Amino acid sequence: MPHKIVLIGYGNMGKFHGRILNRLGNLTAIVEPFEGNATKAKEISENVFANLSEVPYPEQIESVVIAVPTQYHYTVLEESLSTFPNLKAVLLEKPMALSVQEAQEVVSKVKERGVKCLIGHIEVYNPVVTRFLQLIEDKTYGEIRSFHVQRKGAVATKRLGSLAGVLEDLGVHDFDIISRLISSPVKVYCAGIEREGSLNSVEIVFSSGKNIFGTLNLSREFAGRERKIVIEMEKATLFVDLVSQTIEVRGLGQVEGNSTSVIVPHGPGSSIKVYGEPLLEEHFNLNSILDENGIPLVSEDNGVITLKFVEACKKSIQTGLPVFVEW
Repeated sequence: MPHKIVLIGYGNMGKFHGRILNRLGNLTAIVEPFEGNATKAKEISENVFANLSEVPYPEQIESVVIAVPTQYHYTVLEESLSTFPNLKAVLLEKPMALSVQEAQEVVSKVKERGVKCLIGHIEVYNPVVTRFLQLIEDKTYGEIRSFHVQRKGAVATKRLGSLAGVLEDLGVHDFDIISRLISSPVKVYCAGIEREGSLNSVEIVFSSGKNIFGTLNLSREFAGRERKIVIEMEKATLFVDLVSQTIEVRGLGQVEGNSTSVIVPHGPGSSIKVYGEPLLEEHFNLNSILDENGIPLVSEDNGVITLKFVEACKKSIQTGLPVFVEW
């Protein structure tokens, strides 16, 4: 059954949310103050308004999708909660706030009203991520030993001044995934390169306890596009491609030598293929919450954790020292 949802912001991400909301029959109205974006929004909806107060029948609105620039997230959230008295859920684009402190204010605000909150870490909704996290949770291949994440692509230099740093722009997706692989506290060490005043490429090393470590490479200076995770476990290594949505499982076997046993890859392994559009899965999650039978896969608490990683990495770059993250 369709739900009454207002999309706030019809920019880079807003237009994608608009497509999905329209497809699911949930697009009740679009709020977009900028004339150019509003004109484009009218291509998919007759109900385009410059302000939230113009949306008719506010008591009927069940949810809002907030896809405005990050610096306006908290203000728009506050206004949404006061304008629409019967909100059940909010989908807030990433990163959820400009800082950990502001993110915690978002948490207080939604919990005070009893409103469910989803954060737009879209990669967590990628079905291939759901699948490999399940494999890890089931301990099918034993415990994790290490993980290595690559999220790389290219962005035109002239655009860098208008973008957040690579930690907020790309890293929040992977910080969320990594926080589901390891437990707090985590020690992070980060080094990075700036271009046009924006942190544009980083290498991060993680360690958790004595037995798990990992790396994350984020880059907007890569010729091509890579979204890959390699997870080394006790009984197998998982090669996860987030773009092709495949998991290659290479089992490990023991080869007896003259004096010792050596662990080696056992054959070419098997392959798992999944299908699904991450943004659509995100909206399915929103729908399930509005149907009152679902919980957020990426909650406001997950949003706070990712920003703790962002701030720790920035502090590590500034000091040249490792920094602990706890949640």
